[in-house]
Amino acid sequence: MTHPLRSFHLLSILAPKPDGTPTPWRLSLEGRTMERDEDENTAVSVAGEATAVGEDTFADADVTLNARDYGPYSITRGSATFTAAARGDEDAEPAVFVDAFANIFGADFVSLGRTVSEVTERDTDGSVVTMRSTRLEILAVEFDAFDFAEGPVVRERLASVAPEEFAPPQGNLATYDVEADAAGDDTDTRVDVAAITLEDQLSTVSVHADVLV
Repeated sequence: MTHPLRSFHLLSILAPKPDGTPTPWRLSLEGRTMERDEDENTAVSVAGEATAVGEDTFADADVTLNARDYGPYSITRGSATFTAAARGDEDAEPAVFVDAFANIFGADFVSLGRTVSEVTERDTDGSVVTMRSTRLEILAVEFDAFDFAEGPVVRERLASVAPEEFAPPQGNLATYDVEADAAGDDTDTRVDVAAITLEDQLSTVSVHADVLV
């Protein structure tokens, strides 16, 4: 059985920030039809990689996923930043690669934002330093009582920004900071991380994190 909404319906959800401060999420839903909820859980997966090739290299992954079941609805929020930087010279220019993506299943509202930045600097002594970074921001909301007949509401945005000031890499370093947690009656988390360095050649780190709520 379906229940038509008015042509414009506004939902406000009071959910706490990570520091505990309440924050209203205001979701604008136009021309949507509700139907019985057939989903039992929301699953969010985030994966990415940062790789730097050169004499001096740096690769870093910073991933956070937090899922909470509030009863009538559940909210999963997260971010993932992958950064790679390398130093070489004009004869053997450095190379960097970064990528990140998210898969979201069972959510009724999804907001995905991506921010990218890149810079290459050349010095008078012939040295070349290049840095690239990508950041994902994720919000997924699932309502316990209903689904939208037209499918989930998805909002996506992309931005390119100037990078913050950074120190050129020295040596070969691969670092990561990963947090994945879920709170509720039926939850699960999983994290896989790989980090490798080769002296005077390479730094690489990859992360795959899952939360279920």
